[in-house]
Amino acid sequence: MLEITACLCFLLVMASGGTNHVKDLQDELTCPICLDNFTDPVSIQCGHNFCRACISQTWKGIRNNFLCPQCRKVSRWKFLRPNRVVESVVEISARLIAGSKENQKKCKKHQEPLKLYCKTDAKEICMVCRESAYHRSHTVVPVEETTKEFEGEVQDHLQALRKKLDEVGQLKAEEDKTALQLQAEVLQKRKLMTASFEGLRQLLIDEETSFNHRLENLEMRIKQRRDESVSRLNEQLSSLQKVIGELEKNVPVSKSQTSQDQKALVNGHSLEVSHTKPGIHRRTGNRSLDYFMSFHVLLFLDLKTVNPNLFVTFDRKCVKYHEEPRNLTSCPERFDVKPCVLATTGFRVGKHYWEVDVGGGIYWTIGIAKQSVCRKDVFRIKPENGIWAIGLLGMFTDRYYAFTNPDTLLNPKGQPERVGVFLNCDEGFLSFYNSLTLEHLFTFNFQAPEKVFPFFCVGALGTELRLY
Repeated sequence: MLEITACLCFLLVMASGGTNHVKDLQDELTCPICLDNFTDPVSIQCGHNFCRACISQTWKGIRNNFLCPQCRKVSRWKFLRPNRVVESVVEISARLIAGSKENQKKCKKHQEPLKLYCKTDAKEICMVCRESAYHRSHTVVPVEETTKEFEGEVQDHLQALRKKLDEVGQLKAEEDKTALQLQAEVLQKRKLMTASFEGLRQLLIDEETSFNHRLENLEMRIKQRRDESVSRLNEQLSSLQKVIGELEKNVPVSKSQTSQDQKALVNGHSLEVSHTKPGIHRRTGNRSLDYFMSFHVLLFLDLKTVNPNLFVTFDRKCVKYHEEPRNLTSCPERFDVKPCVLATTGFRVGKHYWEVDVGGGIYWTIGIAKQSVCRKDVFRIKPENGIWAIGLLGMFTDRYYAFTNPDTLLNPKGQPERVGVFLNCDEGFLSFYNSLTLEHLFTFNFQAPEKVFPFFCVGALGTELRLY
């Protein structure tokens, strides 16, 4: 700003020639420390100008926090930038002031008016000096012409300064635009972070509700089993008491009764009392829960296969249905149309067992699917399409089906809350059980020359499947 002000003042001087403007120009080109014209002017960080020697002397011995003598602003670094523009204006102003005092200035040697300017020596001379042998070969012009030349130089400097001002303004506008963009990005990231944490909080609330629901169901089942066990034991106790009463009525035994008659009497009232604790050694046919658990496998849901309408929890053990599809990356493994997902582990040989908590859902399917199952189009769940599964279609009434061709209606004794799946690849069959009672639900016979994967389908809100 000092350079622009000095140049404008100089132009005013050139235009009006007033002595007041000359004084203003001298004031602008005065060092605030030595109060003399700038000598080797330099700019500091705040933009003010000083003589290099003056500011160096002022800051002598200071290592940091350099204080501006004019505006008192503190700079962290001792940064002195040479100001060539101010230096040039000082020289031009000196010439201008010298020109304004032309009438008063005379040649010290010849006492003649200084009307000429020697460009070679850069000094004013008189007419006598011009004719001397020393200046005869020099380039000499009238003082008035030098004023016009200096005016052209000032115009060039002014144009350069204006161009620089435009560049600085453009840079400032770009910096402001960049700052606004960064602020918008920060705001967007803050919104995304808030939404993510809100989703995590909701997920924790849903998980807590789900666990509480399962604990309540477990507590109810334990109470129900206890009541059943107590009722059964009470019946046995009543029967025993009745037998004891009948036996006591026939004592003492008459002499006419032989030992064989007494034995027949006791055997006729004998009871088979079971001391097995219910729910501990559940059996189905010749297979117990311990038998199945010896083949238990740990499963995780495969995120590459999950349909966009399904939501898999962080531990990859639970899947739920969402009405709004998510924007997932397309890949060959993904089920694009039907709300299905596979487990990460596939099987070709051996025996394997896993359990699925089906809870209180209304639309679910569990089973196995071959590796080459259709994933991109609409398909029916049936063995011909490489899927062996059972499920619940309970939109209006609870109906359990084995998805054969045609479907087979199942009639379980109760609503299964956890289904056990037993896969025997060696013998080629797949069985489903109510894992809490070991009630047999259905068995498929299958042949698959390729790997088969645990298969899950969730098709309605409020339905979720959890692996165990």
